[in-house]
Amino acid sequence: MTCPDTVTYDWATATLKDNTTGTTTTVLTKTCVSSSGWVKKTASVTAGHSYTLTLISHDDNYTGDATCTHYDDVTVS
Repeated sequence: MTCPDTVTYDWATATLKDNTTGTTTTVLTKTCVSSSGWVKKTASVTAGHSYTLTLISHDDNYTGDATCTHYDDVTVS
C-alpha cells in the first residue's frame, strides 16, 4: 500500500465472512502507511463452508495524495 494521507481519510481493509455461520473476521484492519511492501495475512477457514472475501481500498480523492493498494495471491489450503 502507498498511502501519503492518514487512516482518517484513506485506508485499506480486508474482511472474510463465513456465510455458513454469519461471522466476519477482520483480516486487515484499517491501514494507511507510506510504503509497507507486501504484508502476509492469514485466516482460518472451515471445509464445506461458503466464504466472501471483501477487499477495500478507500481514497478520499483529495488532489495530490492519491492512495494505491494492491492485493495479491489469495490462497486457500
